Amino acid sequence: MAESLISLDVEHANGIVKLSHKVGWSFDVADAQTLLTVGRAFGVIDDDSELIACATAVHYDRRLASLGMVIVHPDHQKKSLGKKVTNACLESLQSDQAMICVATEVGFPLYKKLGFEPLQKIYKYTTNHVAASKERIFRPFEEKDREQIIELDTKATGSNRSRFLQQRFAQAEKVLVKDDANGNIIAYGAAIQGEHMRVIGPIVAKVQEDFSSLVQELAMDAKTPMRIDVPTDRSHDELLKIGFTTHATPWMMGYGCSHSPYDENYHYALAAQAYG
Repeated sequence: MAESLISLDVEHANGIVKLSHKVGWSFDVADAQTLLTVGRAFGVIDDDSELIACATAVHYDRRLASLGMVIVHPDHQKKSLGKKVTNACLESLQSDQAMICVATEVGFPLYKKLGFEPLQKIYKYTTNHVAASKERIFRPFEEKDREQIIELDTKATGSNRSRFLQQRFAQAEKVLVKDDANGNIIAYGAAIQGEHMRVIGPIVAKVQEDFSSLVQELAMDAKTPMRIDVPTDRSHDELLKIGFTTHATPWMMGYGCSHSPYDENYHYALAAQAYG
């Protein structure tokens, strides 16, 4: 059987979704289209042109990229296909550009072998219901907010994610912001409603209270289970208090970097594990 490594584009969105379901991931077409629009993706196809492995690399700027959606069809594992598509993503990096990924338990040994190092734990929380916030202190995102949000996000994440945020906001169920007394944006957050799950994130806030309140307002009215991924456990008690439970604690790993890109002075939630 001949297997070929190819570059993927938006026409392969349905193939990625189909492949993700083979390994039990709740991924939908809108998510796949976002990844394929803002990043580079590679796949392996079989003789029948069926996608049997894939990986994506979202290049935020010249400093940082994020590896995600490393999937191998269950019938084609132990063929080094995961290594092949991950290497293709690594080869897409520019000089001195680092890459992060959130590693599954299965993927951790592969990434370690390819040169990734553990940076920090990611805390994945899930819930079916979130307690309502006591007051509504956020307003809907407006186009005029974009520049300030990018500036805030860049400070918190260590990279300029403007192209990604534009695509993610277009996909979002809601995007909320908070201004200080001088009209400066000090917190923002987005909620992406999928077919089976509402993902809360990305979120950036300067203080814990705004972070927790954002989570509550972004979760409001959800008709599906919800999840949020955070790179620290300092919000643990607050998230438990409003209804979340810890689901998993995978490692964030880094290639070409020795520490997390996230600024600890900000309270942050990942856009999703595929994006960082």
